[in-house]
Amino acid sequence: GPIMAAGLPQTADEHMSMATSYDERAEAQAVVVKEHEDMRKAYNATVNEKTPAPIREKMDKHCGAIIKDAKKLQDDFKAFAQWHRMRAAELQGK
Repeated sequence: GPIMAAGLPQTADEHMSMATSYDERAEAQAVVVKEHEDMRKAYNATVNEKTPAPIREKMDKHCGAIIKDAKKLQDDFKAFAQWHRMRAAELQGK
């Protein structure tokens, strides 16, 4: 309805602005992924056979879940950016 339409991008420029915003969000998720991949790698370099398995598994599960979720968000943000670019092009008659 009209209430929702007020907050939605209407022009090609507004759609391009949204695309840029989603690109930035995707880049931020890439940083989260890298941080947790590096964290997992650094942690794994410090453990050995004396480190109890439940502790190793907990850290791996922690980083793995964050990496998985951040990659999903990154993919979603990229798709949203692509959609907004497509919509901007449509509005420009391309």
